[in-house]
Amino acid sequence: TGSRYSLRDYNNTVSNGDDRTHFCSAMIRLCGVTGLEKIKKEYVDELAKILDEDPSKGTAELYIQLASCFPEGRVGIDYALKSLQICRQNHDIDGELAVYSSMSAIYYHKECVFKEDCSGEALETRLKRLELGRATYGEISPVVMNAYKELCISSEDLQQGLKYGKKALDIAIAVYGKKHPTTGWVYHYIGCIHRNLKQWEDALRYFQLGCETWYPAYGLHHE
Repeated sequence: TGSRYSLRDYNNTVSNGDDRTHFCSAMIRLCGVTGLEKIKKEYVDELAKILDEDPSKGTAELYIQLASCFPEGRVGIDYALKSLQICRQNHDIDGELAVYSSMSAIYYHKECVFKEDCSGEALETRLKRLELGRATYGEISPVVMNAYKELCISSEDLQQGLKYGKKALDIAIAVYGKKHPTTGWVYHYIGCIHRNLKQWEDALRYFQLGCETWYPAYGLHHE
């Protein structure tokens, strides 16, 4: 082929799992930076031949890396679903949670940058992440807090988003305490919803609470 890395290079140089991961990661990075669809497809075709041979945890992680190269259209989600299937075959729950998180990020990009209407699929993915997190780690855990926080940020129903935010805040306080920077981000996102609801006093109060957690941790000039 005309690509810098090819299946022939793979067969000639890769001797173990670590080499395989590095080789595939390099090809995926090239997929991410090339603007030429013909070259990108060439790399993807080569990768598919390699990844399809080994449905392991490492392959699931590589599929997620590949999915992030295709935020527009259906391609990225399809690669993420391949990763999800492998995680389930290997009973890798943390891997499943990571896939749902990556899929949520892809949907967010599709909605915000490419103006694609995928709100239903995005919500279903985020709710599945929440359900799996609760079933695995219980209600009071960072995993569940992040799932609620993501639902808070992305909810089109502002009142429902506020409910998700309050749940995330309860967990953040239980896990980290009121003055932790992680809790500060939850304060901030709740403040954003109050701002969008034009509830100015509540918005200001939550923004101030967020700032009070960040200043001791990061200082005045942290970006």
